[in-house]
Amino acid sequence: MTTFEELTNRIKRLVGDISEDTPKYSDELYVDAIQNAFRAIQPWVPKTAIATLIPDGSVSLALPTDFYDIEAAVVNSTGEVLYKTELVPGNFTGTNTQGTNAWILYASKYITFAKAPDGNIDLYYLANWAVPVVGTPSTDVMEPPDYALTGISLYAAAHVMLPDGLSITEIRQFATKVDSGNPEHNPIQKAVDYLMKLFLSEMSRMPKYQKVM
Repeated sequence: MTTFEELTNRIKRLVGDISEDTPKYSDELYVDAIQNAFRAIQPWVPKTAIATLIPDGSVSLALPTDFYDIEAAVVNSTGEVLYKTELVPGNFTGTNTQGTNAWILYASKYITFAKAPDGNIDLYYLANWAVPVVGTPSTDVMEPPDYALTGISLYAAAHVMLPDGLSITEIRQFATKVDSGNPEHNPIQKAVDYLMKLFLSEMSRMPKYQKVM
């Protein structure tokens, strides 16, 4: 498993930030980049999790704080996999719903059932990867699997270089072109675009994740 320091060093080598005396980019920017990269890989490399929702008499129950997407809602006592409600004309919800119960992700941060559950619900879901923060110990092990490190590093490197690419764009709009030919006026932006293409190419090599539903 890869530590926070090892992952950060991989990204630093990609962006050419290898001098410890005069770093090119701040620690905060590297943390931001890794956080965004962990979110970016989720469609290809999801974190699967299970949580038990305990009824409180209402139809809406709060989702786990690390919730990203749902796989299934299962009645704990019987093992019945509940249907997802489709809000289309002709369908019924509430007490008139077909089957034991049904659910919908509504409103934000809640799952709402057609009927108030009378027993625990096992929620099979996709979770957000735990992300490092400023001050994370260098030896902390990162949650995503090692096979996703290349994609994470490419996306994070693009994020680290992005502010420089944007600042060049702001400055160049006032410059006067005195040279001939077709020079590259924003090489950093081009590098960012290239890294993002490499990221998408790398993630497309991953086995396609098959959702339960």
